[in-house]
Amino acid sequence: MLQSLHCRAGAGEGARNALSSGRFTSHCDSALKLYVLRCSPPNITEKHVEALLYLLNKGSSWRPRAADKLALRQELGPVVKAYCRLTRFEPLHMDADQQPINYLATSIMTNLKVNVQEHFMQMLLKYINLRMDKKGNMKRLPKWSGARNAFFARLSWIKGLCLSEHVPTEEEYASLSDLQQELLDDILTILPPVAVGADAEPVAYLVTVDAMVFFPAYCRLSRLYEYHGYPQFQDIPLRSSLAQSHQRIDTTILYQHILRITRAAAESVTDTSERWERVFRLNGKAFRPRGGMVFDGMISTNGTDVSVYLKHANAHRRGSTRKSKAGLQTEVKQLYIDNHLQELRSTPNIVAIDPNKRGILYCQDRNNNSNLRYTSNQRAMETGSRHYRKQREGLKSSHGIDVIESRIPTHKTMDLQGYCRYLIYRSATTVSGPRQTFYEMPIHNKCRWKTLINTQRSEGRLSRRMKEKYGSEFTVVMGDWSDAGRTARYIKPRPRPWDGAGSSVETA
Repeated sequence: MLQSLHCRAGAGEGARNALSSGRFTSHCDSALKLYVLRCSPPNITEKHVEALLYLLNKGSSWRPRAADKLALRQELGPVVKAYCRLTRFEPLHMDADQQPINYLATSIMTNLKVNVQEHFMQMLLKYINLRMDKKGNMKRLPKWSGARNAFFARLSWIKGLCLSEHVPTEEEYASLSDLQQELLDDILTILPPVAVGADAEPVAYLVTVDAMVFFPAYCRLSRLYEYHGYPQFQDIPLRSSLAQSHQRIDTTILYQHILRITRAAAESVTDTSERWERVFRLNGKAFRPRGGMVFDGMISTNGTDVSVYLKHANAHRRGSTRKSKAGLQTEVKQLYIDNHLQELRSTPNIVAIDPNKRGILYCQDRNNNSNLRYTSNQRAMETGSRHYRKQREGLKSSHGIDVIESRIPTHKTMDLQGYCRYLIYRSATTVSGPRQTFYEMPIHNKCRWKTLINTQRSEGRLSRRMKEKYGSEFTVVMGDWSDAGRTARYIKPRPRPWDGAGSSVETA
């Protein structure tokens, strides 16, 4: 278990050298999207990301020995050359790059996976609503009318067909209109084979178990949005800000990039803390042991603030082994309340929470039906995010950056030529340009640091409010995303399975 503690710090020149690895993180994201648009690969793995990072760092001088890496070099090399030509990017040739690249590749793959997990179902259901003109029918059909109820019933049934919740018979398929048949064919075409058929598990469940299987489907869904002229979304999360991001620094990166000593000299020092004492005062508050956790030689920094990682002394040094598909399925199934009814019935109190419905969190407990809300406006006020956003917008306006950025083509496009235009224009306004100078100003990272601290305080207040309202011991039951976009209005009360048959709770 790791705990992150944040403190203000001015990074030295050595730390800034270590941060140079962050220069091509955004370039890797952009090159990855260029690869997806040019080649339409069947899947993306961490090895693809690592190969891109090595090529962006070493260029043609990267000559791996492993056969799989050689194949990736041959496949990705032309893409990286095209990217460097479009953006005028030159390989960094950073020495001792293995450790930073390992961390960056893991971070990028995690972002890709989380992006698909959190947004695939949401954007898929939104696409169905847009094609069926849900908003238009809501305005056109009178409230509580039979025609309105029939439309929503039909919409719900079509969503079930698109999500493989049931397979239509020939008669049911024939009853679909041309638009509905086209919509169903579009959805079933983009979904992976594992999500189609009578024996398929629910799509929301499969996305949770193995999100990257749905990454090609997510890209094809983005193309459908663009084809029909709907508001586009990011299938690959590209880093649009030029402000320095956090980079992880462990003991290896410390002596290779900051202390700049040889491995032999580093290993001659038996106590790891002696190397860190050359850079930090380890008797400071941030590094002190607490709760059974100690500093074990890892931080992350963006040049303005530092996160110090503490972990239990008896924790495993190596990460957990990769779980099998069956193990992931079992783990996901254990998250559902159906497998914990006995424990729920015996717990002192239960707090049911609906996320992102009329607010970030809406809580209601079993004992007193007491409600507690945590709204987006409350979070914006407590974290100061709105204040700092306006401050950054004012800075952009005073420096003319808003005008420059308004002319940059969208990076969300799935058209190869349109994306190349975006890369060219972004490079022209970034390399040795006013945007680069503007985002190197320390105020950007300072605002982000203050927002982070305020966010931690806001979440701490929420935790204390919940304990005051519901007691010190309670079990939280969160609504999942399997019905995202489907039960916002006109819904029946949800059953409370832990209370027995016939009980229900009002939804927010």
